[in-house]
Amino acid sequence: MRQEVFRPLPIHLGALDETLKWGGEAVEAADARIDVELTVQDGTLHLWLGLDRVDVRAACDDFARLLHTLPYTDCQVGDDHVLLRLHGDLETDPLFPWPP
Repeated sequence: MRQEVFRPLPIHLGALDETLKWGGEAVEAADARIDVELTVQDGTLHLWLGLDRVDVRAACDDFARLLHTLPYTDCQVGDDHVLLRLHGDLETDPLFPWPP
């Protein structure tokens, strides 16, 4: 197995924390289970949450739109999962991706 480095930006840590909290609350409310997979590829952290018996699209729509507003962050929602991707690092990217 190849190991890669992920250098999180401060915004990444907040997005990761909130996504894990959201997923935990969603499965707790549905009395269901959650599968979590973390991988790093090409400097991007991929967090995949598989949510059993949760209407992910209905429960996650507003949350996913909020995540899309964060720099270096994107979120894809499927019928039974959420994929959060956190991009960039301080060595190769500026802290703010656009001019103020």
